[in-house]
Amino acid sequence: MGIIDTNGNGIAWFGSYGNQDSGGPASAIPTPQIPLYWPYVVAAGGDAVYVGDRLNRKAVKVRLGYAAEVSCPVE
Repeated sequence: MGIIDTNGNGIAWFGSYGNQDSGGPASAIPTPQIPLYWPYVVAAGGDAVYVGDRLNRKAVKVRLGYAAEVSCPVE
């Protein structure tokens, strides 16, 4: 799943193909770390992104972090 800005520049990428057996790091099948099979809805709030995965029948919360922040004036 990718996040782009309004100009189409990539900002972040997370998740990879994984079915119901891929339960993340603490499961019997630990890879991928963020398994997504059929993401159909995405919402952002605060420092997280929430993804509804239809065929895996789950909601995934991905915490976002960053190493640097840049602000610029809008003219």
